[in-house]
Amino acid sequence: MTHITHQLVEQKLSPLKTPFTIPYDGTSQTKLSNTGRFGFHIERQFKIGPNNDRAADTEYAEFKSVNIKNTFTITPISIGTIPEHEYNRLSSHFPHVSFLNSDPFKKMERTLYVFYRKEGRSDNPTYKVESWVHIDMTTLDDLTKQILENDYWQCVQTMTKHSYRRLSYHTSQNPSTRYLQLSYKGDGYYNYPCWKFSTEFMKKMYAIGKSNRQIFV
Repeated sequence: MTHITHQLVEQKLSPLKTPFTIPYDGTSQTKLSNTGRFGFHIERQFKIGPNNDRAADTEYAEFKSVNIKNTFTITPISIGTIPEHEYNRLSSHFPHVSFLNSDPFKKMERTLYVFYRKEGRSDNPTYKVESWVHIDMTTLDDLTKQILENDYWQCVQTMTKHSYRRLSYHTSQNPSTRYLQLSYKGDGYYNYPCWKFSTEFMKKMYAIGKSNRQIFV
């Protein structure tokens, strides 16, 4: 795998600030119907293949592409599914749980957030990288860390109230969480619970990148 550095990130992403298209090459990753096609395109620039790993994409960071329409409309992002063994472990250890020891923290401890815009026709959209920021969560301010801890505690508390099979249908029952939330992935017939960072958290990451006027934090 390519050794990724801050300098390589700047080299690869800077040209993508100019609008571009993603041609279909016969793979599912480039299909118009694939909502993650931009993210796959970015990962390809760094020779990161499609994966469902619970660990970060690389030692450098987890890569997350975030669609942005304006500063008020930024999509939340999925972190990863919650397998049954994680649910069982957390349920049995509640309330003695900590976000700093959690699977979502380990995956997202260092993350490269790539903010982009999608424009043009639906059958031939163009994409443009607006900005990016490398975040090490251990360097976030104390208030943000405490909110994440509180959110994680409330999410695990929700797990103790529902079976694993039913958890995906009760993810709306943690409305008081701000940054970290329970959500689900699936086809409607069967859904898997997952972790996600909220729109509010993504706005914060976007603001950090803008306020620092640099891409690495």
